[in-house]
Amino acid sequence: MRGWELLQPHATLPTQGADFIAALGRTLLADTPIKLVEAKEEERTVAVLPLCHGHGPLARWRLPGAAEVFRPGDALGPDSGSAEVLAQFLAGQARPVELHRVRADSPLIPALGAAMKGRGWVSVRPATACPYIRLDASWADADSKVSARRRSDFPRAERR
Repeated sequence: MRGWELLQPHATLPTQGADFIAALGRTLLADTPIKLVEAKEEERTVAVLPLCHGHGPLARWRLPGAAEVFRPGDALGPDSGSAEVLAQFLAGQARPVELHRVRADSPLIPALGAAMKGRGWVSVRPATACPYIRLDASWADADSKVSARRRSDFPRAERR
């Protein structure tokens, strides 16, 4: 995992970390092989992509965690050149590749489109937005942010 350690400071998503992948490998993916694909230039690792697949010859390569915890993922450290190396590797695999929840601005997507030309397809669909609440100092007293009617729902929900 030396390549992973070199690129770890460049992780932009929590799911790109070696700790996240290792935790998945010990828990939710304990029976699933996880492979770390490295793109190298002149013996130097420039990008890594963790992949796993289910059992059987037709099981697809996929990002660990995409199906288990529905979190986005991407190759770690890819620029357009290293993304091409990763895409060529993926295009050369006999096993199908299905990468869900890769960021739309990832350099891996156009590289895969070019590498898969005539042998498959690359489909990009917009993901649905995740609801969120911006928490600032005013949320220290969260009850004041919620209506009285909603506050009365909390004890009932807790009892259920």
